[in-house]
Amino acid sequence: LVGMIVTWLVDANTTSRFWITSTWLLRCFFWPISLLAIGNFILDLSIQNLSNYFTDKLVSVYFMMWWLMPARLLTSATHRFLWDPIEKSTQRKIPNLIRMFSSSTIFLVAIFGIIAFIFDQKLTSLLATGGLFAMVIGLAIQSNISNIFSGIVVNIERPYSVGDWIKIEGLDDTEVVDITWRTLRLRTWDGHSISMPNGRAAESTTINYSRGNVRIDVEICLSPTLVPVFIQEQLQKIANSVEGIDQVETPVVLYAGTRLDWGHNVNVYEVRFWISDYTTGLGYRTRLWNQIWEDLNDQGISMIAQKAVETTDIDNRLKDSMLASKMIKGDA
Repeated sequence: LVGMIVTWLVDANTTSRFWITSTWLLRCFFWPISLLAIGNFILDLSIQNLSNYFTDKLVSVYFMMWWLMPARLLTSATHRFLWDPIEKSTQRKIPNLIRMFSSSTIFLVAIFGIIAFIFDQKLTSLLATGGLFAMVIGLAIQSNISNIFSGIVVNIERPYSVGDWIKIEGLDDTEVVDITWRTLRLRTWDGHSISMPNGRAAESTTINYSRGNVRIDVEICLSPTLVPVFIQEQLQKIANSVEGIDQVETPVVLYAGTRLDWGHNVNVYEVRFWISDYTTGLGYRTRLWNQIWEDLNDQGISMIAQKAVETTDIDNRLKDSMLASKMIKGDA
């Protein structure tokens, strides 16, 4: 009894990993001794003062305690060495449903042992009924259990944290607002809140923009009559002149060829730069675009592309030329 009181006082006044382990081991030593001493004392009194019927009942209770006590020690071990460390590392409270489920499973095994070995009853029908009941409950809360365990995995692995900007498959870029054991809470650029089950988030492909540097590509379309080498040089100078754009790496300008864009033939150029903070990307884009427009406009370079020749215009010209040739032949 003194040893049990000491372990309780130590647990109440320390969070040291060493003492948490030590006091649990001390309980494994003191609890059986206490049960042995108290049980023998009560049984001795019962034999001397009570009938055999009550003594047999006390003996059954005494034997049951030898099943329930290890179950209690085991549930204490799961809390101390599994759930509490997870809470400490993730800074989030484990759902009571998970704690109750693990404790109930351990005590259920102990109860089955009591029924089988103390009361000498067969467990076949009980296990069948319990299995059917567990299956029905499991199917009913399958999605919630999946989301909770996915939340535990996410909080342990930490592929993203609160404040990170991520892109989940099927969604636009979003900021992580909160990560609970059941849902992932996000916020879009527009300020809309999204609540996504952890199970779906864990199964989706996720891009984290807040881990490492992010590459930004700005596409510029200009007239194909302009010499690409010259334009590349001008864009490179403009990119280098934008303050802060070269903090991570030097910007790069690429010529991506010619294409038909909204009815215009255009030469496509890409200004590529890198940033360490994803949220600053929009500001750098805006500054870069403004600088490009100012500098190209000052040099007399128009950003209006050459209009493409439409197919109908070509057909009309072919018809006109064919008609003209026929008229010439007819005059001849």
